[in-house]
Amino acid sequence: MSSILWPHSVFFLPWKNKRFEYRVRAAVSNEARHHHLRCLLPVPLLRWQLQQLRQSKLRPDWSHVPQIMDPVYGGDGTGSTPRLSATSGSELPKPRSISVLIHDEANFTHDAFTQMVMQWGQFLDHDITDTPSASNASVCCYDALVTSSEVHSDVTTGGACFPIIIDEGDRYFDTVSTRCMVFYRSDPVTDSSGVRQQYNAATPWIDGSQIYGTSNTMATSLRSGSEGKLLVNTIGGEDFLPEDSPSSDSVCFVREEGEYCFLAGDHRVNVFAGLSAFHTIFVRYHNKICDRLLALNHDWDDETTFQEARRIVVAVLQPLGYHLQGIHATHPGFYRRKLLRPDRWGRGLRL
Repeated sequence: MSSILWPHSVFFLPWKNKRFEYRVRAAVSNEARHHHLRCLLPVPLLRWQLQQLRQSKLRPDWSHVPQIMDPVYGGDGTGSTPRLSATSGSELPKPRSISVLIHDEANFTHDAFTQMVMQWGQFLDHDITDTPSASNASVCCYDALVTSSEVHSDVTTGGACFPIIIDEGDRYFDTVSTRCMVFYRSDPVTDSSGVRQQYNAATPWIDGSQIYGTSNTMATSLRSGSEGKLLVNTIGGEDFLPEDSPSSDSVCFVREEGEYCFLAGDHRVNVFAGLSAFHTIFVRYHNKICDRLLALNHDWDDETTFQEARRIVVAVLQPLGYHLQGIHATHPGFYRRKLLRPDRWGRGLRL
């Protein structure tokens, strides 16, 4: 990753690939400026995205996220109430019990992968998916839910609250106040059959939306307005993410005076330190590219520099997501069926 942080060339790519390097060079050339989509997208990615566009015109219910399996709800099955019992009629196990059973505290190392595979996966996931929570006006957790096995009224009436109750004797959540975990159901949409579904509030493309935002308003708030660069907060000579406003939904917990919550293109930037670090890396990378571009093009204004730097960042994100992450984290059969497997040059199909 150090090469991505400090590329020796503004046209840096994660591997030596002359053909793909040409595509990135073409993205900032005058001749290809109006054809940047063709220049930046690897062939399997381009074909897959064109396929999605064709399908979206044929499916009236494309507003919701496609599911691998059909949803199973309680009540009338439309999703107004969540499912609380198994097909046998017994009570479903509590989520915390499943988590403790599956994710034990074993300490082991992997021969091939580091935790960076997971961390890049989370950063990539926030580029292409964001399921909003339903709005809520009621209190989701109170003592009676824990002490008397009371069921929250929202659970039976289709409201937003779906609190997670934790069994007594948990090694971490061991008090009445901590044994109820606040949880909100997803903001719903209905499909053509009237069944509750979920929708994606992020752009489904690998387009760096977690860095640049998904709207012009958000993108503008993240820009410095000078030299095409993104906003940073410089502390001790090092550039960090800018400070988020207190009214934002991404506000984190600040424990000590002088700390602040980060602002980025995605509101989940503060959920984990490793994720915040990746956001910081790519903001610095974008600004580094701006410096290199301006050194070559002295007459470029702020808008031109920003857009060209953004295209190069996206051109780096896409092969990392579809080639490297896809190989390591996706079943080979699925990767081939979705036409995402590149050839030995990191592009095209290998059938």
